[in-house]
Amino acid sequence: MLDDLSHYLTRLSQHYLMVYHIYKNVGQKDRGLSHLERAVQLDPGNTGYLEALGVHFVSSRQYSRALAVYQRARRIDPDQPMFAANIGRMHTRLRQYGPAEQVYQQIVREHPNNGLGYVELVRLYLKTQRNLPRTVGLARKAVALQPHATNYHLLCWALDVNGHYPEALQAIQKALALAPHHGTYQKLHEIIMQKM
Repeated sequence: MLDDLSHYLTRLSQHYLMVYHIYKNVGQKDRGLSHLERAVQLDPGNTGYLEALGVHFVSSRQYSRALAVYQRARRIDPDQPMFAANIGRMHTRLRQYGPAEQVYQQIVREHPNNGLGYVELVRLYLKTQRNLPRTVGLARKAVALQPHATNYHLLCWALDVNGHYPEALQAIQKALALAPHHGTYQKLHEIIMQKM
């Protein structure tokens, strides 16, 4: 009997999520918000629903509300580094740089083989113009763990800010090798070439 009720509530919550997506797809996501919130109420342990609610609040620039949602998701699944990263991003959007840095450092401590914490620390330091010498080592670690074009771009940016132009050129060339038609990478390549 309890399993039947749980199954029914899960199905009902999926219905509410579907209605939210219908509203969202026709450009009326705010009208659909009550349906998404109802889905969360019916299945409060579903971190996917919480993630959707957080994305909704971010897209509406309601960063404090998104922060609360991501904190709730993290309490449910503390081992998921993406929830922690989202918490840090919301702190950053709210210009709460100290708490953001603490969250990102915690990701690095708890998930040292995941590039996410390193990437977010580099972005934070570059954005705030703090700990700039540290950005190079953190970006190198991110590239070593996840050699994606975006991480090479971030490494280039860190190297450039620290005046290491030959290495910055190598990093952006690697980014371009992975994403040859990316306009931002092409422009950065031109800028670095002019500094050489």
